[in-house]
Amino acid sequence: MSVGLRTLYGAKAIIYSPGYYSGRLMRQRGEVMKRKMVASGVIIAAILAFSAFPAWGDREKAEEPRVNYVVRLRDGGAAHNMLSAARTAELALKRALPHGLCVVEAPAHTTPRDLERLPGVMWAEEDLPFKAAKTPNDPDYPKQWNLEKINMPEAWDRAGGGDPSVVIAVVDSGVAYRDYGIYSKAPDFASTLIQPGYDFIEMDETPDDAYGHGTHVAAIIASSFGNAFRAAGMAYSCAIMPVRVLGGDGAGTASSVASGIYYAADKGARVICLSLASPRHSRAVGEAVAYAYQKGALCVAAAGNEGSDPGYPGGMDCPADEGNYVLAVGATDYRDQRAHYSNYGSGLDLVAPGGDLTRDDNGDGYGDGIPQESYRVAGNCQSGFTLAWGEGTSMSAPQVAATAGLMLSIDPKLTPEDITQIITSTCRDLGPAGRDDYCGYGLLDAEAALEALGRSTWYFAEGTTRSGFEEWICILNSNDQDALTEVVFLMADGQLQKTGFTVPGKSRFSLNVRSVVGDDKDVAATVSSTKPIFAE
Repeated sequence: MSVGLRTLYGAKAIIYSPGYYSGRLMRQRGEVMKRKMVASGVIIAAILAFSAFPAWGDREKAEEPRVNYVVRLRDGGAAHNMLSAARTAELALKRALPHGLCVVEAPAHTTPRDLERLPGVMWAEEDLPFKAAKTPNDPDYPKQWNLEKINMPEAWDRAGGGDPSVVIAVVDSGVAYRDYGIYSKAPDFASTLIQPGYDFIEMDETPDDAYGHGTHVAAIIASSFGNAFRAAGMAYSCAIMPVRVLGGDGAGTASSVASGIYYAADKGARVICLSLASPRHSRAVGEAVAYAYQKGALCVAAAGNEGSDPGYPGGMDCPADEGNYVLAVGATDYRDQRAHYSNYGSGLDLVAPGGDLTRDDNGDGYGDGIPQESYRVAGNCQSGFTLAWGEGTSMSAPQVAATAGLMLSIDPKLTPEDITQIITSTCRDLGPAGRDDYCGYGLLDAEAALEALGRSTWYFAEGTTRSGFEEWICILNSNDQDALTEVVFLMADGQLQKTGFTVPGKSRFSLNVRSVVGDDKDVAATVSSTKPIFAE
């Protein structure tokens, strides 16, 4: 699904209105970066009384790396003195924090001792990184090199394993989800939530896996996490809907695949993983994919493994050839290069690790496939289970599907178009700058996609309702849906005052600051919403 407009949905922005507000906008990350000079709590009240916070130094031209420091201030007056001195020290105030703390950005050669020499500074230290303890204890997790490549540990810190209400359909060879007859439940599905599914090969309600491919795909998405066994699933708290459309030999038909897609969309799946392909276009499958899109289900499809642009629509196998109705995923190897087998062309949206079993670039003694649980012998459901290494765009697609499931866990109102735009706009660019036919928009970045989901927030650094000033906040909701909006005012005495309202779709709303906070107030404000909005 080629996306023309690549923006960060819900990305935070800073706007300062003319006159009493101060600030400026800059570009970052090939798209949009906003310089944040936002202060909150008691410290901002003191600082706002003295300074409009210009960005000190010509930072666009600075070549030296910059470092953030946490600074303890003595009092509000001292803060003013420190900020005045900072102008000549090439420092920039990033934000003020409660209890006399603030974050200051400085050139890399600056030391804490340098900052402590500034007036009003009690102490300073580097703003050290902290991470949630989300590393799983699954013993085979260290072998899952693909998860580091897509920043999955950081994504877990943001979203955990997702929400059980989000259903991801695996339209494949079935899933080893139960113990019955000759079939056994995969051990690492011990805590995996399985939704009812269907078998379009045997035409019954028991989509057992006779081949193993679908089990491997489902395990990539949602095998058990932190259970001290095997490997870790990505969206381990989301639900899996097994839909069998491939037989024990790994083959199926257009009619079974189309039926599986219709079934998943009708039964409430929000994401449909299609790790299957045909070199010929199927109208039946294409219409099913379009139907799912209209129902609000995102189809994520493997680009195909012929290793070429064979002249199909956009170079993609079916159903990855369905343009705007599908997210087409190619594969990379451990080196972040297009895997030799991965199809390419104008229809490719992005890539994710698919591995290359002919190489061992990470030096772990195994071929660089994607490891997850499946049968010991492909096509033999009685052979037992093991950690199996797979390669192909079939292994890439479920990583994108799992990321989409985590995004929906945070914001269930996202549409397939929203998810596509966010995922493609947050990819890590590979190869030539911008989109290209070999890697699409780049390598999946699960953390960046989740980070882009934050509430749309606008910050106003300074305002007043003193005599002679009339302050308004204007909000534009360009969405079709209503936008629940909250405004938080930060007073000079450290008090907070909140107000909330709904801005109807396709409309503007103006708020008189004086009507909320009263006369003779020096204030800062944040405006945030569940929808992308514009505020000034």
